[in-house]
Amino acid sequence: MKQNHSRTRSCGVLICLAMLGVTWNVRAADLSGEWVGTFSYDAEEERAGVRFSIVLVQDGDNVTGTFKEPRSDFGPEDQTTLTSKITGRIDPNTGQIAMIKKYDYDGHLVVYWGKISKGKIVGRWMIDTYSGTFELHRTKK
Repeated sequence: MKQNHSRTRSCGVLICLAMLGVTWNVRAADLSGEWVGTFSYDAEEERAGVRFSIVLVQDGDNVTGTFKEPRSDFGPEDQTTLTSKITGRIDPNTGQIAMIKKYDYDGHLVVYWGKISKGKIVGRWMIDTYSGTFELHRTKK
């Protein structure tokens, strides 16, 4: 079973890295600032959506940042908040964004991809055999 999880994670990371490897020549709109949002698990999962916050820093088509979410049913039991680092790329021609979230406590990866439109970012995420949707709204530049 562990091998299947690794293979699924590897495929998701490879898809995101392929998206991140594309070079774009047009400057993207600046996404730097504070964002809040919710990520939800796909319908077959019986889990509530999770509120989170991100601080993004954009440099050209690259984006980095920090991600904070409440500890739910995973992560170290002595932590109430989980933190992660974000790295990603934006395609200013299409408004597409691809990001990888790396948890600080153990380094596991979550792949996010979506579209920037009308002041929000909407998309999907995937880790191992879990996946779902997310939506972000900027709160402060």
